Amino acid sequence: MKSQSHHDMKARIDKSGQITIPQTLRDALGWHGRTLVEFSQEEGRLVITKAPDEYPLEKWFGYLDSDQTVDEMIEEMRGPVDAVDP
Repeated sequence: MKSQSHHDMKARIDKSGQITIPQTLRDALGWHGRTLVEFSQEEGRLVITKAPDEYPLEKWFGYLDSDQTVDEMIEEMRGPVDAVDP
């Protein structure tokens, strides 16, 4: 039995702009219902990739709840910057 290449699979875009990703591709990629994907365009092709579960810096967003600037916080932690000899 000839295995179907992923390049042979086709889907039609419906009137609302939606497509269904073939089940064999979803299974091969480990994608399931509610998987978040990202779209990009590369060399005239649509590229769909699984979005990261969490963006690396997202967990730190809003972590420092301060009225100080970053420079003020660093100076507070390290102490004042000494004059540098030219």
